[in-house]
Amino acid sequence: MSVAVSQRTRQRRTAPARESLGDTIALARARSLENRRCGRRVRQEARDALGVVLFSAAASTTLALVLTLVLTHAG
Repeated sequence: MSVAVSQRTRQRRTAPARESLGDTIALARARSLENRRCGRRVRQEARDALGVVLFSAAASTTLALVLTLVLTHAG
């Protein structure tokens, strides 16, 4: 089985020109900063979700205990 390499593939393998290297580095830095913001946003959302879960569990447990105490004293 033989695989033909297209002209585009050969062109991509060549080293980038000097000015495009600077553009590539600037683009990589911008994407890196964007990814850091996204990661921070995900962590904040995860922390908020954990807070909702903990509050919900505490509220449910408290309500169950209050109902148990009220019904125990009423009966």
